[in-house]
Amino acid sequence: MAINCELYKKMVLVVFFTRTVSLESWINCGLYDREKLLYEKHLELGNFSKIYWLTYGSNDYFLSKKLKKNKKMHINIEVVGMHRVFNIPIIGSYIYSLLSPFYHANIFLNSDVLKTQQMDGAWSAIIAKLIYKKPLIIRTGYTQSIFFENANISKLKVQLSRVLEKISYKFCDAAIVSSYQDKQYLIDKYGVPKEKVNVVHNYVDISIFKPVNLNKYDNRLLFIGRLSDQKNLFNLIDAVSKTGMVLDVYGQGELKNELKLFSQKKKVVVNFNRVVRNIDLPRIINSYKFYILPSLYEGTPKTLIEAMACGLICIGTNVIGTREVINDGLNGYLIDGTDVESIFLTLNKVTKLNNESIGKTATDFISKHYSLESHVEKENNIFIEFINNYKRAHD
Repeated sequence: MAINCELYKKMVLVVFFTRTVSLESWINCGLYDREKLLYEKHLELGNFSKIYWLTYGSNDYFLSKKLKKNKKMHINIEVVGMHRVFNIPIIGSYIYSLLSPFYHANIFLNSDVLKTQQMDGAWSAIIAKLIYKKPLIIRTGYTQSIFFENANISKLKVQLSRVLEKISYKFCDAAIVSSYQDKQYLIDKYGVPKEKVNVVHNYVDISIFKPVNLNKYDNRLLFIGRLSDQKNLFNLIDAVSKTGMVLDVYGQGELKNELKLFSQKKKVVVNFNRVVRNIDLPRIINSYKFYILPSLYEGTPKTLIEAMACGLICIGTNVIGTREVINDGLNGYLIDGTDVESIFLTLNKVTKLNNESIGKTATDFISKHYSLESHVEKENNIFIEFINNYKRAHD
């Protein structure tokens, strides 16, 4: 039984940003144009009358006013930033995350649905749910404990993240993950009922991420992402040095200087470019034939689905996340290992084949399974179903 449509359209959604993440950081990282699309679409379709973003930036409220003035933010998105009194190194965001359910009581009293962006900081949403008796969706783009374990982060942090995950999935009314492997992990590890876990893949705006007939680089390889250990870039640079290709890197991170020195040592041309806005990426991506993602582990990699949407021949390591997107030999190519030799062999094979039909298949696949429209429809169906269930349980 569907809930009253008019009632649903008057509902208010509260979105909890990941701890330490601000509207300003979204803009600086070039993510804002992509991340806002989902919530703008929900508002345009009338799924919600208002959406609050609870962020960790003390300047975010004023920044949102400027964006609205310039018509770059939907008028019914309300940004509630962290008060500057909490701008204390390391501990400030933790203190704020614990106090925000009380600090913003009026917002929660007048809200209808709570939703997280990631697991870090999810305790704010749990506290708000318990106090104000609101239905809660725990949404994550990746499973934090798996991420920490793969990144060789301390065992204590891994255990703490598992405790947080166990509590979060116990108290939430529904969960959204980005891959079927994450769903199975929650079922097996925490005993979460399978009907409680929904898979909604990351999305791409196929109205702008689409093939464009531009002159394309024949001997250049594209990588977009963070310059971190997770991305396995030292092995990629080493492998590229054996091919004679040029590697173009778009992104920032703590390893940038080390990677520059390593590329000089390997005598390979690597161009390190600045972070660009999401709306500028389609033009850049469409200048290339080949995209590579050599990660040690992934969630559902957004830059990969954007490159596939643009029709590039995409290569990725056979790891969780990436292998749910790439069907080897059909819409891209998987590398059997993460070592230098495996990357080189696959890269050498793929560039020699130069099979452009792979790119066409990739575009069709992304359009069908990863479009913004399909993402919004799936989320909307989840909202309707779990709100129905919540109301029946509490009537």
